[in-house]
Amino acid sequence: MNLGAAKRLRKELLNLERPSTKTNRNDQDEDVIYLRPSSASSILRWTAKIRGPPDTPFAGGIYGLSIVCGSDYPLSPPTIKFDTSMSVGTINCTDKIFHPNIHFQSGEICLDILRREWSPAW
Repeated sequence: MNLGAAKRLRKELLNLERPSTKTNRNDQDEDVIYLRPSSASSILRWTAKIRGPPDTPFAGGIYGLSIVCGSDYPLSPPTIKFDTSMSVGTINCTDKIFHPNIHFQSGEICLDILRREWSPAW
């Protein structure tokens, strides 16, 4: 594993866990239910759960995301996919998402910001 990738991801995890910081939205943002590394043994794989925004066709849905960062992260973007087989705790993410920027079968998010327009800066 690239030590730079692990260092950056640990820093991002610390920012998430720190209460009352501008980058920590978990406590204030009810749309984000969960965002953590998938296991203690690999910081390169993350799991997220989000609520569908109110007043949209996605309202009421709970959507799981699989986030995989390569060893060259943050120089290259993570792969982010919607995952309908995900279950963390008591919440199951079985809702499938239908959106033009989401691959229907794989769930991969297809946005320039996660491809050509990616920047390691934040």
